[in-house]
Amino acid sequence: MPYAFASHFAPAQLVDADQIYYQEFKPSRFLDKPYMIVGINAYVADTDKEAKYLATTFTQTALNIITGQDMPTLPKPVKSEDEIWNNYLKAQYVPHFGPVALKNENIIGNEKDAVQRMTDLTVIGNKKEAKEQIEYLRSKIKFDELMVNSYIYDEVAWLNSYRLFSEVVKEIN
Repeated sequence: MPYAFASHFAPAQLVDADQIYYQEFKPSRFLDKPYMIVGINAYVADTDKEAKYLATTFTQTALNIITGQDMPTLPKPVKSEDEIWNNYLKAQYVPHFGPVALKNENIIGNEKDAVQRMTDLTVIGNKKEAKEQIEYLRSKIKFDELMVNSYIYDEVAWLNSYRLFSEVVKEIN
């Protein structure tokens, strides 16, 4: 069967998952060769500065998840990552987050490191930078398809990011 890995929130396990899938794959009547789908986050804009700005919504969202903060809507982007890290609420407990086992010692007091680990496989930049990041990923693992997720507050910017990402993928293929 094809395999999709949710590296958009658990990137640390991607290389192992990729290797295991290719080692253990057995052809079947449904699929004669391995087919790997990698989930990533992507923030592509006309400029690197704009892409980084858009990605601050994702940083805030990831921080809210690991600190157990309610988030009924996506947070608005902020001017810089510093604004996030200078004003966040520290984790008091570690919530359960799907298949990712979060541990107190990895989160409490280490929120920034935890968010950086959780968001490690995120494409952020203009088209040129996005292309370089995707090509780098391809040099590290085998995959057939990218499944893209983007926490972008503004709908127009969100659609533009996907359009630009699509253009990058077409250039690569």
